[in-house]
Amino acid sequence: MNIKERVIKKQVEIMGRKFVVEKMNALKGSYVAFQILTKTLPMGLAAKTGISLPSGNQSMSMSEFIELQTSLLSCIKETLRGGDTKILDEGGNFGVEELENNAPLLMRLTIESIVFNFSDFFEGALWKDLLPPQLSMILSGLLTSMNFSMPRSQEDSGDSTNSGTAPTT
Repeated sequence: MNIKERVIKKQVEIMGRKFVVEKMNALKGSYVAFQILTKTLPMGLAAKTGISLPSGNQSMSMSEFIELQTSLLSCIKETLRGGDTKILDEGGNFGVEELENNAPLLMRLTIESIVFNFSDFFEGALWKDLLPPQLSMILSGLLTSMNFSMPRSQEDSGDSTNSGTAPTT
């Protein structure tokens, strides 16, 4: 029997700084995935395909976006001399210096969290049964046209390495 190891954290280097991205717990991850599928993704699909979505799917408010981004960033730590330090707590307070005024780094870390936490979901097409058939078809086409595959290593100022694995059963 071949048991695939489940990666629970990965190390990334961005802009000369080292970070550890960890898996979210399943409850928070489910909520974030739902938000991505119902709020964030439909906006991108509508813009990419020209197909308008039901009026219930509106742009995210700033507070909704900050809540989503806070959830995504709460599972990231920066590797410092004194050890790994959470970059953001659940209340949205910054735990490391020079991050609160660095939007490019914050966005990159947000993307790293999305990619790491939800790559299995999109690669395995688990989302197909959750969406209406028309939207599922559009998303499949869009992901195919984008040659969608989650990166295993990051370019830009550093390679990502996986660590901290635990077997799944």
